[in-house]
Amino acid sequence: MPATRVAGIDPPRDAGALLPALGAIDGRLSPPRQQRSPLSGLILLIAFVAILAAGVWAIQIHRQVPVLVAKYDLPAYYQVKIDDFDLETRASFDASEYATLPIEGRLTIEAVRAGEPLLTSDISPDLRGVLGGRISTVGLTVPYGKVFGGTLSTGDPVRLVTVQRGRRNHEISGVVLSVSTAGANSWAVMLALRSKEARAHVRSLAGSSMVILRDATTKPLGTEQRSSS
Repeated sequence: MPATRVAGIDPPRDAGALLPALGAIDGRLSPPRQQRSPLSGLILLIAFVAILAAGVWAIQIHRQVPVLVAKYDLPAYYQVKIDDFDLETRASFDASEYATLPIEGRLTIEAVRAGEPLLTSDISPDLRGVLGGRISTVGLTVPYGKVFGGTLSTGDPVRLVTVQRGRRNHEISGVVLSVSTAGANSWAVMLALRSKEARAHVRSLAGSSMVILRDATTKPLGTEQRSSS
């Protein structure tokens, strides 16, 4: 039966026909979606990197590394032994700055005080492995003109050639422990030598009647170890 139209009042429409219109109205009334600003993403990234860096720093600052601590004062050019040290731990960013085992056959380059950790810069390379046998240290003052092969530096393997009139020349193998200037024209050189050879040529060494030959093609001992650590 057809809907009756009353004056001034329209008959109701079909509900299915009203749904699309209501959806369109709802879409117009809902708030627009908020788009994330690129600046906020950058701030989040910076904050994340800062937190990560702080965590890495905190881990490093608390990193404990084993160190050898001198039990008593050790003089310079002293042949160290494991019994001279206590094993302790210290916080460090760089473990390579501390000397590690084995230390047999090495000499102190500088004096080490009791309670101080042994640094890699405090000791020589393994001289017994290079020279063999027992080691003695000898200090010489050598004119510049008697050093051949370039400027001397710590760790240089050298050969000392005795020069005495009327006597056969001898060669002595050694390693430079330290070198500094002595006056205007000379080097003050501290050398490690085999004890047997040092005693046999003590007169030549005392009189500095010798020349020093440095192999310019050979790197100072310990260079490879420091670069790889």
